[in-house]
Amino acid sequence: MSTRRDPYQVLGVPHDADLETIRRAYRERALRDHPDRNPNDPGAAERFKEASEAYATLRDPDARRRHDHYTRSGAGGRVPQPDFAHVDWRSVFQEADVRVDWGRYAQGGVVPSVGGVVFEMLFRGVTRAFRQAGLMPGEARTVGLRIELQEARSGGERRVAVPGPVACPTCKGVAALGGSCATCHGRGELPGGFEAMVRIPPGVKPGQKLRLAGLGGPGRPPGDAFVELSVHIPNGLELKGRDLVGVLTVTPMEARRGTTRRLAGLEVTVPPGARHGARLRVGGGGLAGGDLLLRIDTDVWRGLSSAVAQGAGRAVQDSWGGWRELWRRMSTAGRKP
Repeated sequence: MSTRRDPYQVLGVPHDADLETIRRAYRERALRDHPDRNPNDPGAAERFKEASEAYATLRDPDARRRHDHYTRSGAGGRVPQPDFAHVDWRSVFQEADVRVDWGRYAQGGVVPSVGGVVFEMLFRGVTRAFRQAGLMPGEARTVGLRIELQEARSGGERRVAVPGPVACPTCKGVAALGGSCATCHGRGELPGGFEAMVRIPPGVKPGQKLRLAGLGGPGRPPGDAFVELSVHIPNGLELKGRDLVGVLTVTPMEARRGTTRRLAGLEVTVPPGARHGARLRVGGGGLAGGDLLLRIDTDVWRGLSSAVAQGAGRAVQDSWGGWRELWRRMSTAGRKP
């Protein structure tokens, strides 16, 4: 049989104390260790619960009689652990004028008045034990996922790690209420989290969240997991709304004759006769249906550097003749043909 401290000792009253004396002693201790005065204090929570259980024992004539009989039988300080599962703690608090603002602690619209979960709620808000009792939904989990520009445009699949504890993806936490599950072995949750495949739809944008229903924190029902997307934007480009905005640098010769460059995963065509400062729009080149908006910048050295970096200068690097051709183009850049 489990044991606990003598309720008379807990409340500091003699064994022949009347009910009013017991009530006053309980109220004094309950107010001292009240959850409003001691938020997130495990010691106060335990003392408040112990005093409440002592008062619940002594206020009930039958429970008090059984306790007194047991202690007089020679068991010394060992007393039985009464069953408090069906005690209406609201009535206990009200009777002793211990005011509790139940609405303050309410979560999910459910406020229990019986069971040990009441004390968990009062001192720790919505705790893991409160959720496991099936009294409110599980917490949401949010994880970040960085994707490339092309993935944001065309979609794809990626694997993400959801941190634990999370509801078991197989049984959705039902196994914790009685049952078997090969994934969680009856726990109803995975303490270490798990990995899930997430489908990225075409046309997403930074900050968008993808929902994985029922794969969040344990509870009833289980919480959801959300994958928050960030998109890698190439250097030199800026996301404004849904459009990608930047500068495309070409040589004066390329501007006159026209050229093709690869930028932001797309083939961008500069038409012949493009002027410095001209605007170029590539439809669908942004994110979520936006466009790629470029300003043409003509510059000899930076234009050549950009072309070489993209492989456009390979041909002129193949021979000395190629280098001479490159020098000739540089020296005549900007002149009329």
